Order: sequence, then structure tokens, then C-alpha cells
Amino acid sequence: MMLKIFFDCYKNKIVVKHLPFSEHKSLEDTRKFIKSFFLNPYKKGKIGHFAIVYKRDNKVIGNMGFNNINPKALEAEIGICINPSYWGHDFATEITKRVIQYGFRELNLNKIIAITYEENQNSTKSLDLLGFKCTGKYIKKIHTGNTVKNVPCYQYELKKQ
Repeated sequence: MMLKIFFDCYKNKIVVKHLPFSEHKSLEDTRKFIKSFFLNPYKKGKIGHFAIVYKRDNKVIGNMGFNNINPKALEAEIGICINPSYWGHDFATEITKRVIQYGFRELNLNKIIAITYEENQNSTKSLDLLGFKCTGKYIKKIHTGNTVKNVPCYQYELKKQ
């Protein structure tokens, strides 16, 4: 069941538009993704991503967690992906708030970084609401298969109070 739910999300070209992989073509693509993105880091004792479950219907609607954790600097990059059917309901803001608390309290991070694409105005609004500060704009190279895209991005940071 969860495999199909993640497949329904990652088969969507809009969802994976700027992610470092193409849309999923089969359940096997999604199975490999879940193994590499969720299960392998967990088995190695690393923090990875968490499934986002919509409480009303107990359905997985995406994932969120930390990428690029730097244990020496006590900082990490936050990442989120939500099924487009659930966009526009402030779920990202609510979920990010919880993951920030987890990062600062449980992982003892001093700084959380968020990278968002220039065109994703909902994300920039959410980060502003959560107290993140924009620290710069740059071009990110996204490698998807044999293709490289240059995507304008903003970097945001939130420091532990």
C-alpha cells in the first residue's frame, strides 16, 4: 500500500521537476527509491526522511527530513516533498515546524538550511513564516539521468535561538 502511495507521488513530473531523479515509471523504481532513501540510511544508523501521514485519512502524502547533515558544524539541510493533491493547505509549514523542533531539540543542530527553487513561491512564503532568513540566490545544477539543468534557487537559514 505505501509503495503505491509513494509511486503515485513520484510518477508525477511536477513533483520530481527539480529533483535529482526522473519520474518513477514503475513500482520497482519506487521500491528502489524507498530502499535507498529511507531504509538504507536507517539501517546505517543515519537520520533520513520521515513519511508524512495525513491524520484525517491515515494516508502517506509525502516525505520530509534532513539531507547533508554536518555533525561537526551541527547543521543540516531540510527537504520536503508532498503529493500535489495536498498542496496549498499549509501542510508544509506545519510539518516543517515539527521537523525544525526535532532538529534543534533531538539532534542538537545549531543551524537548519533550506534550499528552494525560485519559482516555488509557496515554499519561500512558508520559510519566511517559520523565521528562516534568505542568505542568497544561486544557480543549482540538477543532474537527472543524462540531463543537467541549471535551476535558480534561494538558500534560507534558521539558527537555533
